[in-house]
Amino acid sequence: MTTVISKSDLANRRQQFRRERRNIRLLGLWRFFLAIALAGGMGWASQQPLWQLKVPKQIQIVGNQHLESQQIYQALQLPLPIGILAVDPDHLQKALLRDLPLRSVQVRRQLLPPAVLVQVEERQPVAFSPKPKGIGGFVDEAGEWFSNKQYQNFQRPSLEVWGFQAEKAEIWRQIYPEIARSAIHTQIVDLRDPGNIRLRTELGEVHFGAFTTQFSTQLHLLDRMRTMKSYFKPNNIAFIDLRSVRAPMVRIRPKLP
Repeated sequence: MTTVISKSDLANRRQQFRRERRNIRLLGLWRFFLAIALAGGMGWASQQPLWQLKVPKQIQIVGNQHLESQQIYQALQLPLPIGILAVDPDHLQKALLRDLPLRSVQVRRQLLPPAVLVQVEERQPVAFSPKPKGIGGFVDEAGEWFSNKQYQNFQRPSLEVWGFQAEKAEIWRQIYPEIARSAIHTQIVDLRDPGNIRLRTELGEVHFGAFTTQFSTQLHLLDRMRTMKSYFKPNNIAFIDLRSVRAPMVRIRPKLP
């Protein structure tokens, strides 16, 4: 069955279509001018004293233990006075993570009263890492190195790691938890020779060879060797050789003539 549309119906539909298209254009223009008005209003408001950051105390820093609040404030590099709406939290978070030893950062803006809230989680140093030319730093359990100048009034960890470099971070991330759990007290982890990792422990110097999945087994074996204190004087031991877990050896210093 064929539907017949009269000329008047067709004219009415065209007219309705034109009205709808005109309304869509008007709505788009209204949204455009509203956006401009809002942007202008926000720009004007951001320049008013009520919406500005004027003094450092309007920047609230929480979560820091070793880093001074002044260090964090300086790393933000916020020029005061500044409108609160001109503050970019993402930019500030990236700057802090780049320049300071922080594990995580959250920056939020508060409109009334205007303030910036900075919450930080610091990296926790677990070992001191001396570098050539007297430049020292700290290493955290994740293998991140940072200068000791960034942590002021901080008690240096008793553990040292020698020869630490960025490419050895993966080995460190596996070695450190084992050392921390071990009953054997370790003073120095020597990574200078990747083919022979050495530990300075309460039993003396220990050679482990290249790092393998047997490292945990080697540490347990070392713990069982505590009784050797009854048989050997510490000064007579050159080092303990655990490169083979099946044949551990105690290397004795040669007697002087």
